[in-house]
Amino acid sequence: MNKEKMNKESRHSTHSARSTISQTEIKTLIESLLEDNWASSVSNLSEFREEAIKALIPFLAEKDERKKWKIILAISRISETVREPAINELLKALKEPELRDNAEKCLSLIADPRIKRPWVVDSLLKALKDENEFARAKAAELLGEIGDKRSIKPLIDALADAKVNEKAAWALAFMGKRCVSELVDSLKTTDPRIRDAITEIIVKIGEDAVDTLISALNSDLWFVRKSAVYALGEIGNEKSIRHLKKMLEDEDLEVREAARSAIDKIDKTNRSKD
Repeated sequence: MNKEKMNKESRHSTHSARSTISQTEIKTLIESLLEDNWASSVSNLSEFREEAIKALIPFLAEKDERKKWKIILAISRISETVREPAINELLKALKEPELRDNAEKCLSLIADPRIKRPWVVDSLLKALKDENEFARAKAAELLGEIGDKRSIKPLIDALADAKVNEKAAWALAFMGKRCVSELVDSLKTTDPRIRDAITEIIVKIGEDAVDTLISALNSDLWFVRKSAVYALGEIGNEKSIRHLKKMLEDEDLEVREAARSAIDKIDKTNRSKD
């Protein structure tokens, strides 16, 4: 056996031995964590970084409420050091029904919008393209809660994903006025299903979208004008009526009909208030 091969096998043997020792240490620390030494155990587990996260994930199936939260909080704490790999492991765990609920709790803690963690947004944006539909859906939901403007365009793109579109729509509506401009601009899409979905999101945002919608009435695209007219009618702001009346003279028949329906709807709503 030549020296190079011997060195390679020696390194492999050493690595395997270290790995075995690491797994033993991690197992011991997790047992300690589940008893009464949470803080010190988590601190020591943090040194094992991604290995610790991987070892903790199966314990998310824990039924005991007290132990379950010890695991959830431990993963959340260690993720501050591990960052993206921790999120990736939790997203993988969403595939497993027995782990899903608690993995979601971990992700929600890590993505707490009150704590500014740009790396969380970066990781979740990548997750929007994950092959795992549960990962994509949870990423969309969390991005909406965080509200980072970098999420707007990817979330709009996610409306085309049949497995995620409802979560993406919820996220955009939750972000509200921060994404109105991009949403209205996206009415230019030639896909009528996506355009209808965007229109409904704008309607949910409501009053904060009115001024941008009024500007969209000047679009060169008839279907953008029609969508803007419809949304204004659904929102029902009185100041939009004079702008909608101008649309009764629009060159496109569908826009004119939409304007008439929108005006009637606002008038009817106003009469019911009197």
